[in-house]
This record gives sequence, C-alpha cells and structure tokens, in this order.
Amino acid sequence: MWFDDVRRDVAYGLRTLTKTPGFTIVAIVTLALGIGAATVIYSVLRNVVLDPFPYTRSDRMVNVVLWDASGRQFRGPYFPAAEFLDYQEHTQVFEDVVGTSLEPMQWVHDAGAERLMIAWMTPNGFTFLGVPPMLGRVFGDADAAPNAPPVAVMNHRAWVRVFAADPAVVGRTLMLNGQPRIVIGVMPPRFEWNIADLWLPAAMSRSDDPQSARGTRAFQAHLRPGVSIEAAEAQLDVVAARRAAEHPNDYPPHYRMGVITVINWVVREFRGVLYTLFGAVSLLLVIACCNVANMLLARGMTREREISIRAALGASRGRIVRQLLVESALLAFAGLVAGCLLAYAGIAALAGYMPRQGVPWETQIRLDRPILVFALIAASVATLSFGLFPALQSARRDLVAGTNIGGRGTAGRRQKRLRGGLVVAQVALSIVLLLGAGVLTRTFVKLANVDLGFNPGNLLVTGVAFPPRQNASPADQLRFYRQAVERIGSTPGVRAVAIANYPAPFAAMSSMLQIPGLAVPPESSVLVTFCSERLLDTVGVPLVRGRQLSAVDVEQSHHVAIVNETLVKRYFGSGEPLARTVRLARLATLPVPVIDPTFEIVGVARDISNQGPRDVPAPQVFVPFTLRGPTGLGFVARTSSDPMRLIDAVRREIQAVDRQVALVNPEPLESLLQRAFYARPRFSLLVLGIFACTGIVLVGFGVYGVLAYTVSQQSREIAIRIALGGARADVIRMVLRMGLTLIGIGLVVGLAISAATNRLLVSQLWNTSPHDPLTLTLTVVVVCAVGLLACWIPARRAIRIEPIVALRHE
Repeated sequence: MWFDDVRRDVAYGLRTLTKTPGFTIVAIVTLALGIGAATVIYSVLRNVVLDPFPYTRSDRMVNVVLWDASGRQFRGPYFPAAEFLDYQEHTQVFEDVVGTSLEPMQWVHDAGAERLMIAWMTPNGFTFLGVPPMLGRVFGDADAAPNAPPVAVMNHRAWVRVFAADPAVVGRTLMLNGQPRIVIGVMPPRFEWNIADLWLPAAMSRSDDPQSARGTRAFQAHLRPGVSIEAAEAQLDVVAARRAAEHPNDYPPHYRMGVITVINWVVREFRGVLYTLFGAVSLLLVIACCNVANMLLARGMTREREISIRAALGASRGRIVRQLLVESALLAFAGLVAGCLLAYAGIAALAGYMPRQGVPWETQIRLDRPILVFALIAASVATLSFGLFPALQSARRDLVAGTNIGGRGTAGRRQKRLRGGLVVAQVALSIVLLLGAGVLTRTFVKLANVDLGFNPGNLLVTGVAFPPRQNASPADQLRFYRQAVERIGSTPGVRAVAIANYPAPFAAMSSMLQIPGLAVPPESSVLVTFCSERLLDTVGVPLVRGRQLSAVDVEQSHHVAIVNETLVKRYFGSGEPLARTVRLARLATLPVPVIDPTFEIVGVARDISNQGPRDVPAPQVFVPFTLRGPTGLGFVARTSSDPMRLIDAVRREIQAVDRQVALVNPEPLESLLQRAFYARPRFSLLVLGIFACTGIVLVGFGVYGVLAYTVSQQSREIAIRIALGGARADVIRMVLRMGLTLIGIGLVVGLAISAATNRLLVSQLWNTSPHDPLTLTLTVVVVCAVGLLACWIPARRAIRIEPIVALRHE
C-alpha cells in the first residue's frame, strides 16, 4: 500500500516536472553544480588527508626527526645506523621499526643505460607495510642473510614504464651498478614507499658506514597502541641526551627530538588548504540549496489552486508534504546523477592542477564507492534542505485563498520574507567565498612578486648520478667537474655555468655555527652551500663587499667563505665581517672530514630567499665544493633562451666527459620554484575562485528570480499605478529598492561572517590581512554590480507592462 502510494507520487512528480522543463533544468543544473563540486573536494580530501595510504596501521605510522632551537629540522628522518639502532633499541614506544634509504643506480641493458631509484629496506619492510605483492613474492629476513641470492622487488609504476607490464619480469636478472639482482616480485598500484623503483633488502648493523647509502636510514615506525606523540618524544629525548654527550658535534644547542605522523609529514600545510576548500564548497552547496528552495517557493505559489483542490478532496497535509518531497527528491536524484558526471570530469581536470608537494604519491583521486556514498548523503541532505520547508509552506496555505483565482495578485508577507531571507543568505555566503578568494589572490600576487634576490629566469639546474667508483680520487672528481663545466660553458646558448649543491642556489646542508670571539655563541644553525667560484655570478647574486671565491680557492680547498647579509646583520651587527672566521662543525662529519672546519670570511653576498618567498632568509655560507665528495652536487647554467631546449645538449656534454654519469632531474629553476613554492597557493586560488564565481552567478539568478516573480505577482498593482499616471521611473525605483535592500542586508551579514571565517585562512596568507581593505572594496563592488544587473532586467520588464492588458487579464 505504502509502496504503491510512493510509486504514484513518483509518477505524478515526473509528469509535473516534465510540464515545466525550464524550471526543472535550472533546478537540476543548480543542484548538480553544488553536489558535483562538493563531491570533487571530498574526493581530494579523503584520498589526500583522510585515507591516502594503502598500508596497514597508517594512522600510527610516524617519522622521527631532530629539531634545532629555532624549530627547524636539523636532521632526520635519516640517521646513521648506530644512532638509528640506539633510538630503536633503547625505547619502548614503537611496535615495529623499518629503515629505508634511497640510492640512484644505473641499470645497464642491451639498449643502453637508465637511472633507477633504489630503496634499501630492512627485511621486515613489507611486513611492516602489510601490502601483499601483485606478482611473485616479497623479501624477508632470509633474503638479507650474507650468502643469500641478491633479490629485488619492483614498483608497479616502474614495471609498467620500463617493462610494459610484462609478467615475465619476475625471475629476470637486472644489472644494477654492475651487480646482478633477481626480480622476485612486483607490488600493486599505489605502493610507493619512499617513491622507489626497486626495493632491495639490507639489514642494519652498527658497523655500517654512515656515509654509504645503506649506512644512513629513514627512521619510520608504528607507535604502540595507546602511546602518544609526546610520550614517544620524551623517550627519544633521553636517548638523544646520552648520545649528545658522546657526540656533541652531531647535535645543535637546545635540540629536541620530534615524532611526526607520516600523513602529517607528507601533507603538512596542505591539510589546512583542503579543509578550507571543503568548507568553501559546503557554502556553495548551501547557496545552491537556497536557490532551489526559492524556486520551489515560487513554484508553490503558482500551484496554490492545485494543492488546495487536493486538500479539499481529502488529501491530508502529510500526504501533500510527501508528494512535494518526492518531487524534491526527484530533482535531487537528477542533480546527483548530473553532479557525479560533473565530479568525474572535475576530478580528471583537477588532477592536472594538484600540487606535487603535500600530496602522497600513493594518492589516487578517483570517484570510488566511499565518494559516491558521500554524494548520495549530500543529495539527501540537499533534498531536506531545499525541499522540506517549501513543502510545509505549500501544504499550510489557506484553502479559500488557494481556490480563489484572483488571489494571486500579491504575495503574502510571510512568503516574501521567506524568499527574501533566502536571497540574503545567498548573498551573505557568496560574500564569504568572494572575500576568501580575494585575499588568496592578493597573497598569490604578492608571492609572485617577491624579490628572490636573483633572477630565476633562464636558469637550468640538474643533479648528476655517478656509478660506483673504486678508485675515484678527489683529483679525479675535480677533473670531471672542471671538464664538464668547460664543455657545458662552450655550448651555444649557455652564458655561464657553475657547480653547487643540487638544486642551486637553495640546496644546502645544515650546520651548527660558531664564531670565534663572539661573546654569545649562536644557537641557530646555518645553511652551508658547496659551490664553485662562479656560482654567484651565474645565478646573479651580487656581492655587497669583499671578493668572490677564486679558482685557486676551489682547487686547493682553501678554508674561505662568502656569507650572506642575514648572517652579518645577526652576528656582526655594524662590525666588519671580512677577515673574521666562522666555524662549521658539521663539516667535520663529512665522508672526508674537514680538519678544523674554520673558514675566513672573504665576501658578503646579497640575501636570497633561501627559505622560500614566504620566509625571511636564513644565515648562509658559501664554501668551495672540493671540501666534500661528489654526492649531492650538480650544475646550474645561465642560458640565453628557454633552458628546456638545452637539456639534451648538456646531457651530451656531460656524457662526453664520462658516459656513465647520468643527469638527475634536469629542469628550469623556474619550474622547480613553481612546484615547490607556488603550486599550492595557485591550487587553492583556482578552486576557491571557481567556487566564488559559481556562487555569485547563483546569487545573480536568485535575485533575478525573486524580483521577476515579484513583478509578475504585482503586475496588477503596477498596471494600476501606471494607469493612474504614475511615473515609470517610480516603478524602476520600487523594483531596484526591493532588490538592493536584499543585497544590502546580505552584504552586511556576509561581511560580519567573513570577519570570523577569514581568520581560518591566516595560515595560507602571506603579507596580507584577512580583512584586506582593497579586497573588501572590490568584493562589495562585484556583488553590487551583479545585484544591479539582476535587478535591472525585472525592472525593465515592470515598466513595459501594458495597463490595459494586465487589468484585462486580472
């Protein structure tokens, strides 16, 4: 019985909606925009923040790091084997621990050579992660035994890219850096632990060389159930205190140990961005629901006679409400289907704009079952939001008023207040979206215009990967770099070239800084950049005083340094820094330790934004690159045209010096900066801007709909005014006054709400107030302009009413 009633309600609702295709299409499109946008953002939020990893117990998976006094990461999660094992063995807060390190290797095959990223992993790694292989098997303790056959497990991405998804790869032997490795398994998609192409088993021992790839591992663990982050840090601090007493150069003053969940480690500030966008899309969905609710209220007025007749024939109020809710549910279902189609397209489009930093490689943004369930819930909530209240209003209307055909001349005060209130809500929420998008725009513009201290345009940066060398002396390494610099510098289109930490000029190692003769020793660390004599000239960083590093300084590894302005201002004040000395204790722990790492200051360079455009520069020291081994170094070249065009030429010149040396991530420095510093604010701005534009368009339609309906309902009153000699300008003012009053109230309410909500954006803003006056002014202008346009069309329609025609119709 009940099912038959619902079936009849559905059939009747479909007939009713198809009779008014314009109303139906507009309502469905409006709902589809709201539901689709909400589904897209929830998909991103869920797959990036809430459930990004395919690994077991990922909510308790943590990294261990070492902070200095300023809260900057001094070391970690990579630690030498002895230190790693101390933290593992002398604490009781971890359920299990895995150690992983990365090493690029050359895979030599019949067609040539290719660089693959190898992850050395303790043999418990796959048990730790809890993901079975897609093909073959994974390694265990037996595979890490001294005489065990050398094995490897392959990444799915590498399997598809390099081997075209050939299942026969299992059992195949690969030559990695000249050593054979048997592939025993292939992992499934989304398994991207440490973003490696291959995983190799390697147990840990305190005797492991800390300068080798296997001797320094990332400390990653599962916290025991019930153990807090603070408790874990406290136990680690105890172990670190003992080690700091034994190895004072390895720990900065006032250090502290840190434990960070892997999700927070990867996502970091992007979590706040996504929650902000989810809040914004929720406002957009509310705006859409308000719009459809207003349309249903107007539609209910036109159906007064129909509803009253049904009531007179015995239909209960509940029966009428159910019928109207079924119609709303049909609209919501159609909006759900269309919204899912929009979400599918939106996810595909948004994937191209997702920032790489802050998004786990394991993440796959997709329209899967949990996302569809969310879309269904959103549609259900929307049905109640926009459908229930208009249904109740329509069902309570007076029967006599409904059966009186002439009773449609003017709308009741209650109806006008309700519809006006919905418009005010739309305007207020659109103000919130527009102001949010506006302050993000201001931040992005300011970030884009930050003076980095040099011109990043036409700069090509690349790392280099060396094959294993048994007898590569420092002289051999210097000879390679010198020959490579000479050949690259003679390439047409290259204006200058230098050697430095990759990527120059931002890459640097952190070291404790000591200044002999300084009364109060500095408590913060300093950035140390290893470079050749032409780095600053190549990058375009001018000297403030003193001289550049010379070729003799570099070739003979002189203990001389160039410091930046920040270091001078912080530690020397107005004093003369030239000829003073700085001590960089960390350099004593290099593969070839620097004996007495004290350096004479020979020059002061202009500051560069070595912490990124948002942060003030940190103290930085430039020293000859010959003081360290070849690892971590690369080239930076100033070109006269697009650097991308010269990558192949640079590769040829480097391989002409040594064919076994491969380029690592060659790219324009501008591309690297865009990805590292500007991708996330651009993503936030793009998405929030789309939401704000959609919201203001819906507001325009909402204002237009209310005024157009009011004009149609008051056509008799307007006709009488005109017939009695009323000026048509007065009619225009009346309509504009109605619309602008609603917009004005919405502006006030929206600005009040924004005063609170924009504070949530503070972490995403830079050098911009959440209540920026210019943004506020432009937002008010835009909303008023859209509102005036929405008011003007009904106003023009009102003055075109012919009194005789309108009165005859009435």
